[in-house]
Amino acid sequence: IVLYNRHSHKFCTVTIDDYQLGSKPAHIFASRGHKNAAIITSKPVFTNMQLRTSGFIKTGLSLGLKTTNVVYQHNSMGGGFEGASMLCKLAEKPDCIFFGSDAMAMGAMRAFVRYVIKIPQDMECISVGNGDRDQEEFAITSLSNVQIPMEDMAEKCLQLLLKILDGDINETYSCEFPVIYHQLESCGANLEPKIE
Repeated sequence: IVLYNRHSHKFCTVTIDDYQLGSKPAHIFASRGHKNAAIITSKPVFTNMQLRTSGFIKTGLSLGLKTTNVVYQHNSMGGGFEGASMLCKLAEKPDCIFFGSDAMAMGAMRAFVRYVIKIPQDMECISVGNGDRDQEEFAITSLSNVQIPMEDMAEKCLQLLLKILDGDINETYSCEFPVIYHQLESCGANLEPKIE
């Protein structure tokens, strides 16, 4: 048995630092002078998902970035649209938003167009990149993200399983992937998409 993005003292694991998935965007927003953040995410379906939200909120507070709204919606484009629509109706809108998934951020972009909010001029956005990289790069506006390398993590799980079957691993082993930030137009980059 090899667990994917779960922690265990009994089984081998392949993980990513979920707290950092939230903490890193908070650092980036704070470094860009933001003060009033919001989060649009789905209800946690496993413990580590909540670490992303708490990592963002706690890190933000330590850097002067206050999270005034946490909006829970369905993890879909429709959920992102609904969550962003709620925030767009507020008298005091956030100046940055952290999204729990690419799908939610994509749906939110439609709401921003409807409410005439320009990204990144009026509000900057970073998502947890857990979808198709092409969608992030070719969205209008291209979507900055902290990437979960799902395929690489799955490949590592398979490699560990094969090593266990061959007897090369006899003890509990854990591999943690680093959190990598991809800066695109929604937060700080002025890039044209690559056309091959």
